[in-house]
Amino acid sequence: MNSIVISRSIHISSLKIFSAKQTMSHYSAVILGATGGVGGNVLKTLLQSKRCTSIVSLGRREVSGLEGLDPDNKLKQVIVKDLDTLDSSKEYEALIQGCNTAFCTLGAGQPSTLTKSEFEKIDIDYATKFAKVCKDAGVSHITLLTSYGANASSFFHYGRVKGIVEQNYVDMDFDRVSLFRPSLIQTKEARFGFKDKIVQAVLPTVLKVFGPDLHAFPIEQIGQSMVWNAEAEGAGVECVHVTDMARIVEEKVASDSK
Repeated sequence: MNSIVISRSIHISSLKIFSAKQTMSHYSAVILGATGGVGGNVLKTLLQSKRCTSIVSLGRREVSGLEGLDPDNKLKQVIVKDLDTLDSSKEYEALIQGCNTAFCTLGAGQPSTLTKSEFEKIDIDYATKFAKVCKDAGVSHITLLTSYGANASSFFHYGRVKGIVEQNYVDMDFDRVSLFRPSLIQTKEARFGFKDKIVQAVLPTVLKVFGPDLHAFPIEQIGQSMVWNAEAEGAGVECVHVTDMARIVEEKVASDSK
């Protein structure tokens, strides 16, 4: 297995990514994990984008709360009863054909409640199967929600799992792979009970004393930045940290206000 060679994304850090010359005029997208917090915001941003002409959402259940957000009927929701079959069924490959870009936001919301093998099955096996079927269908750009500290050689199981799935994506040789590595995902409400409520209340302040890439970042803006980054031209492997996400959002807002 080749090691990942990732630099801070050149086109994010040094170019104005929302100029007409460097932005895709239109595209079709596929997403796995849209029922999750980040994935839901990716989906909503895709629905709002005038450049995105069609969306295929794969998941074990339909995404709710989208009333009035899809006036152009560009969203097709597909129920995948068994994610183990994701890369072996020609049905899913056929549905994805024609999509330019893919987003994987699938992940275990509370890894601590799972066994190590259960966590690995979701975050490595299913995410990798999705990448494989996207590659077979001709998708050229794939974006993966991973985590700060991802490293296939990490001493910590969580970081090691995230690093392994990153490596799997890179090894598939897409034209472009975007690895989004947030630290603490900041939400307005606690999603996982009392423990998460404490984390959301205390940790953002604690993280401010560390480097900016460890800062908490709003869940809505993570989803938005994943889409807006995909709408900018790029190639190769890029690792997108919190400072990059903030820059993407800032430049998009500035571009829209002109």
